[in-house]
Amino acid sequence: MTLRRQYRDLTERLIVNSILSEDTHYNGEPCWIWLGHRRPNGYGTLNVRRDGQHKVLSAHRTAYEDLVGPIPEGMTLDHKCAVRECINPNHLEPVLHQENCARRNERRRA
Repeated sequence: MTLRRQYRDLTERLIVNSILSEDTHYNGEPCWIWLGHRRPNGYGTLNVRRDGQHKVLSAHRTAYEDLVGPIPEGMTLDHKCAVRECINPNHLEPVLHQENCARRNERRRA
């Protein structure tokens, strides 16, 4: 039998499952690197039960919504730090999908 850790709330779960990066920063503030499961593309995920249903959520979106508030309709989150496993809400900015793609392409050219 595997014992699962019980968290008080989602915020505690996000904090316990991330570490401050010594290597990656944005505006002088460290990335919060997600230590939980990651998809092959590098984005973190977490499993939750909501309304009796099992759901797989994006760790960075969950962190932003839990610590900042809802992501505006039609927007996606840009990792301003360019670190996909970062869940620091100060490194995440709601933008239109086209803007997110443009910023990604600009970073690749730099």
